[in-house]
Amino acid sequence: MLGAHPERDLITRRYLRHQHSLAAAALMRLDAEEAVSGAIDDGEDALETPIRLNGLRLDAVAAELEACGAATVLDLGCGEGRHAFEAYRRGAHVVAVDWGVPEVETTKRWLGAIAEAGEAPAGGCYEVVRGDLLHLPFPDASVDRVMASEVLEHIPDDVTAMAEIARVLRPGGRVAVTVPRYGPERICWALSDEYHANEGGHIRIYRGGVLRDRLASVGLVPGRTHHAHSLHAPFWWLKCAVGVEKDNAAVRGYHRLLVWDLMYWP
Repeated sequence: MLGAHPERDLITRRYLRHQHSLAAAALMRLDAEEAVSGAIDDGEDALETPIRLNGLRLDAVAAELEACGAATVLDLGCGEGRHAFEAYRRGAHVVAVDWGVPEVETTKRWLGAIAEAGEAPAGGCYEVVRGDLLHLPFPDASVDRVMASEVLEHIPDDVTAMAEIARVLRPGGRVAVTVPRYGPERICWALSDEYHANEGGHIRIYRGGVLRDRLASVGLVPGRTHHAHSLHAPFWWLKCAVGVEKDNAAVRGYHRLLVWDLMYWP
């Protein structure tokens, strides 16, 4: 029962809300990024008002689900499941997929906790699957929505992954893709080889036209786009400048700002 559940406090506080240590760990993994529906366009150098990207992504998920009612939503490269959680809370049949065993187990545990806490509507359900994004273990035309958030830049054969997305998507389905923004990401690469030259790290920086063309080449139709400038971009520039695995007063101070922005900013 929930009263004896080891993650009771996390459940009741809507997973990361007010959990400073978990929020800090999550922020360390965040990157400068842009939210994209279908693909991105060529305006990489435009400036936008800073916004909280996690909230932007979750709002996009909610909007897509509300537009189609309950749906089967595939969260590719789910990590520890933050997008899957919100889709489940919105009543979707959510299927979270990742290759990492720890990520699969963590996502499964959290989704189970959300179910036990009664935070998902009766029509919602979930599955968590360990799977290869180049060979998705799902039939053709079997899902209504696909999320690929901060995934494609890690995959050497990204076109095959895109083709798999197109294969499993039902006619009329929608795909939401997010990738790091070209400008902020390029600065990180220029400052530090350590930032990207590691196993499982980013292996490319997308320009808008390239991503659109690759999505279109597998039969997907690139749609509307959105760029976002984030407070996380300068944090990673700072980390790259001092050393990705190093720490100093400036890094710690900026990190505290990010935690405040995530947890307490009105």
